[in-house]
Parts: sequence; C-alpha cells; structure tokens
Amino acid sequence: DILCSIELPPFSTFNFGAIVKSGAHLVLVPMNAKVIVDYDLESGTFQQIPLDAPMNSGNFRYAEVYADKVYMIGYRYPAILIYDVLQGSIRYERACFAGILSDRSGRHEEMLGKPCRVEDRLYIPVLQSNHVLEFSLKTEAYWLHTVGPDGAGYGYAEVYEGNIWLAPWMGGPIARWNPLDEGFELFPQIPHDFA
Repeated sequence: DILCSIELPPFSTFNFGAIVKSGAHLVLVPMNAKVIVDYDLESGTFQQIPLDAPMNSGNFRYAEVYADKVYMIGYRYPAILIYDVLQGSIRYERACFAGILSDRSGRHEEMLGKPCRVEDRLYIPVLQSNHVLEFSLKTEAYWLHTVGPDGAGYGYAEVYEGNIWLAPWMGGPIARWNPLDEGFELFPQIPHDFA
C-alpha cells in the first residue's frame, strides 16, 4: 500500500538519508530533500516541515530518536536539527559546529559521519579531522574530542564493550577509543580476530 505521495523537486537519488520511528510517527530525514516528512501511523496523515535555508544536497544523513525528539545529524548542513515529534517543531544546534567548520578541507564540504549511541550520548565522528563530537541527548551539551593522529578522518562509529570503534572515511586505519579514560589504539590493519 502507498501511505502518502510526496511532491519533491527532482533529484536523481537519495532524497532522504534515513527513516526513523518515534512513537506512532515515521520521520524521513532530508538528505537531498528540502523538507522533513512526518507520517502519523495512527491518523494516516503526514506533514512536510521545511528546512531553514536548505542546501541543494547533503543536508542530513543520520538520525537518532530520544524522548520524543529526532536528532538529525548535519552531513553538509552545519547543524544538528532537533525535531520535536509531539510539538511538530524544529530547532537547530549550530554552536557545536564552530570547531568543526574550521577543519573542512577545500575539496570536501561533508562534516559528520555515522554516530553511535552510548546511553544518552551520541559520539559523532568528524569526517575530515581527528575529532569526535560527543553530544548529550539529555542536556544538549557537547564536547569536541581530539582522537588519534592529525591525519585521521573517521566516518563511522560503533560501540563495543565500552569502546568506540572508528572506521576511516576515505581510507586508513581503524581506531579504538575509550571516552572515559581516553585510551586509544590504532590498527594499521584489520586485527587478526576481528569479525
């Protein structure tokens, strides 16, 4: 069954970067689209919420749901967008991007990679530097951590046994980082027992 039909300006691929569920709402995260789409599973209705000054492409790629809010991670868009599903309102957290924006190279405008969540904290790799953005979903406070050598560029984060594993964005070693004790280890090749 078709739930709804959305009129979008044509783009070849990837209008939405993710779909997440918050309560009875399915929320489409706008990658190349210029609107958030919120479909209410109970009422069968949907709404489109326009972005503030959307980019032509690469707005938001990943999202996390916490306490009836959807936190959309800026891919090229310099903000974390906080969508309150119950209120139908959006806010932008832009201050945490001050240090990140200065790290972008001239070749690439992408900023943040795939985050991982540990309790109420998001750990978001910064694509073009050796930084990880720690973002509290509970308080919306943030910290920018320097992790590993200058040339690192992490694109993907995953948690396992209290460590954050960071995979490279454009090639390079895998890193293991512990945010509690700042322990760090670099693996120039895939570890022998890695699965």
